[in-house]
Amino acid sequence: ATITMTTYPTTTLLLLTSTLLFLLPTTTGCMCTNPYSGGLQSFVGDPDRNCRTTGLCFVPCDSPCTDVQPAQGFGSSGKCSSAMACDLPGGKEEANFKQECTGSTCHQVNVITVHNTNIQNCAGSECVQQV
Repeated sequence: ATITMTTYPTTTLLLLTSTLLFLLPTTTGCMCTNPYSGGLQSFVGDPDRNCRTTGLCFVPCDSPCTDVQPAQGFGSSGKCSSAMACDLPGGKEEANFKQECTGSTCHQVNVITVHNTNIQNCAGSECVQQV
């Protein structure tokens, strides 16, 4: 059996890699926005709230997100939404719980930190611990 190895010059590998990276879809610019920011109803467009409740947030209609779709619901005429943007910076805020949603069903794990203070009364020879 004969094994033939082909070697490529470094320049060729760099050119090939650069070309592939250029052709891959990018998420740069895919980011949640709040079209109601600064208004009385800014909570309606809050990215964290929307990502956690519906799995979608508002994005510009010309956003590079690959899943941009017309937004649904009251007051969303002319607006677009994306689920992809929720998983990128500007979407869900980090919190002390994790929530994974599929459609309208969510699984949530709460992380609770408990602080317990122990007080010891050791004035005499007998030490008593209070919890």
